[in-house]
Amino acid sequence: MCHGVFDVLHYGHLYLFQEAKKHGTRLIISMVGDNFVRKGPGRPVFNERERAAMLRALRVVDQVAITTAVEWWEEHLRRYTPNVYVRGDEGKVLPEAELLASLRVKTVLIPRIDYSTTSIADRIKKS
Repeated sequence: MCHGVFDVLHYGHLYLFQEAKKHGTRLIISMVGDNFVRKGPGRPVFNERERAAMLRALRVVDQVAITTAVEWWEEHLRRYTPNVYVRGDEGKVLPEAELLASLRVKTVLIPRIDYSTTSIADRIKKS
């Protein structure tokens, strides 16, 4: 399982998904629903239906689940209980860490590559 907003799909997302798939046979994407995106004005660029459709179209993705709660991990980690949970290594403390440990879900942090939706949007604005 991977989790995120995945707004303006880019190579960094694809890289994360491909790396995650190496750790299991199925890849479930836990995607932040529109009501819970906190990325600033005008975000998400694509609504949850559009973002989910783009993710489902990727061969590497087996399932997309849209969050319906702020504390999404209570909802999705308990429902799907993945064997492995993969996130980008962004130096953040994972709010879901305690639940992951209690469910005995292995956590894998993938080194972040230099892509982000925000930086891509900033580059577009400057051009």
